Amino acid sequence: MMKLRQRPHKSPVGVKSKFSHHHCLPFHEELVRNQNSALIKSARVNYYSNLIDQCAGDTRKLFRVVNSLSREPLVTALPEHDDPTKLLRQKS
Repeated sequence: MMKLRQRPHKSPVGVKSKFSHHHCLPFHEELVRNQNSALIKSARVNYYSNLIDQCAGDTRKLFRVVNSLSREPLVTALPEHDDPTKLLRQKS
C-alpha cells in the first residue's frame, strides 16, 4: 500500500501564508513570555523597594510593612486576656 504524502502549500508570490513561519512560533512565544516575566519581576522589585524606602527612619512602620508582606499569619504568643493577673493564674 502506498502512503500519500502531503504536498507543501505554496503561497502566491508576494503573499505570506499564516503558516510560513510556524517553526519560529514556539521560540517567539517563549521569548515574549520571558520578557513579560522579567517586566513583572522588575515592577515587583520597584514596588517593594519604594514601599520599604517610604519607611526610612520609622522602624515601627517598616516592621508593619514586612509583617504585611509575610505569607504566614502572625501567631500571638499569649492568649487574649483582659486582666494580666487572671492570665497568670490560668497558666499556673
